[in-house]
Amino acid sequence: MSRQNVFILSLITWCVSGWITPVMAQDNNVTRLAIGKKLQRTGYTLRNTAGTFAVGMPADSIVANGKSILKLRQVTQVDQYPLNDERLIGDLYTYKLQSKTDNLQLTKPVWLELSFPDSERGTRKIIKHWNFKKQRWEKMVTRHNKGELVVRSQWQRTQAVIGVFARKVQLGNNIVEGQASWYNDSTGVACNDFPLGSTVRVVNIANGKYVDATIISTGPYVTGRVVDLSADLFEQLASLGAGVINVTVQLVRS
Repeated sequence: MSRQNVFILSLITWCVSGWITPVMAQDNNVTRLAIGKKLQRTGYTLRNTAGTFAVGMPADSIVANGKSILKLRQVTQVDQYPLNDERLIGDLYTYKLQSKTDNLQLTKPVWLELSFPDSERGTRKIIKHWNFKKQRWEKMVTRHNKGELVVRSQWQRTQAVIGVFARKVQLGNNIVEGQASWYNDSTGVACNDFPLGSTVRVVNIANGKYVDATIISTGPYVTGRVVDLSADLFEQLASLGAGVINVTVQLVRS
């Protein structure tokens, strides 16, 4: 069947029944879905082409006169939303639910699902949304099933800018969590969270291996990074080829 015939058939369906068959469209980084009365009644899930972002609309969650449109988009200009001390895992996304009229209402929370790289399995993750009024990132209740490479949340808003983040976590007065890398130099570690000369215990979260070492330098100065270890110490936690690992750093004595 030609594209013209498909269009005519869809138009006839809309005229007869009052709702148009849902049509998903891709345009650069945007995924669109036209939502008629049938989909409003049954609910639906829209996923981007890469499979990294999905929005699920529950049944009877939209109150709108006529057709509405759901748009998913990958944010390409991330600097619009300053990360500050946050470490973004993967990409930022937006979703927007709109109609030709101004009276669209969302009566139930929508489901949001975002994926993250396999290399971040050991990272503590949280979904955050951008608060336009306060110009900052704010936490959302995040669910993660062990073994899955996705996190989920619920949000009763018609639009949002969201992403998956991992922050340096202050677990207590004497312990922090974040990333670690390595360098070729004297045996020891660089860390900004505890005084020079202190002994700290660095634990690889993924395998439980740990090493005690002395802080011999300040640094690192990379967002999300809490410690850099000399190559010989890093090798006691993971192979140098790993490059960066997720760790906790605990003060043993100062």
